[in-house]
Amino acid sequence: MAAAESAPPRQCTPAPDGYTVGGGAQGPLALLPHLGGTDYSIDDVDFVGVISRSLQVLVACKDAPFTDYDSFIEFAGSEKPQIGNSGAGGANHISAEAFAAAAGIGVESVPFNGFADARTACVGGHIDAMVASPAEALEQSRAGNMTPIFIMEDERIDLFPDTPTAVENGVDFTWSSWKSWVAPKGIEPEQLEWLRNAVKVAAQDEEFVQKMTDMGEFVVYEDAATFEKRAMGDSKMAHDAIEALGMLGMNN
Repeated sequence: MAAAESAPPRQCTPAPDGYTVGGGAQGPLALLPHLGGTDYSIDDVDFVGVISRSLQVLVACKDAPFTDYDSFIEFAGSEKPQIGNSGAGGANHISAEAFAAAAGIGVESVPFNGFADARTACVGGHIDAMVASPAEALEQSRAGNMTPIFIMEDERIDLFPDTPTAVENGVDFTWSSWKSWVAPKGIEPEQLEWLRNAVKVAAQDEEFVQKMTDMGEFVVYEDAATFEKRAMGDSKMAHDAIEALGMLGMNN
């Protein structure tokens, strides 16, 4: 196996020669093609495997008019909570809109120039909520600036054992930013199988797992079938949210 590319579209467009493999992230694969301005789509890759995911949690900001999942949904039934994000069309913008659609509520998305600005507004009490990483949420909740509302996973996580998921509250919604390996569509089956096995072995290497954990990543291996289901589901949710926002193909 030769050099690995780091981001689409380069690993989407070359010939499927078995020597080209690339790192695939949620944003470039599942979101950006719907915004336009790309010459590829998620259908242009063969799925190899997921190596890690960055989990997401919706948090209430300082002095927000809700403090848990039930009060958040109740508030959203009469007013649109202001949910900050790091920029229009970004992952934490689309995830908030996708959840709102799944839950049947309305939200007012407030874009900022990057995550740091959104966080500053949140801890200052200038917006109602935002989507954050569990580590960020833990630090700020200890400081009294954020309150975790729900985890965007199937099950609760150890870092917030008392914080529910949307799923357990009857909303079929999960979201996480994944990191993976993909190959150009049409690679020979035996070459694809070799790549999938290699990624599986590497993703379970103790040194790799420790280094990724130290960087705050949720290290998890997902095989090609599980990865494809997750990626295509995220792409569908992103498409629907982006279309509802009137942003479909805006960069074309």
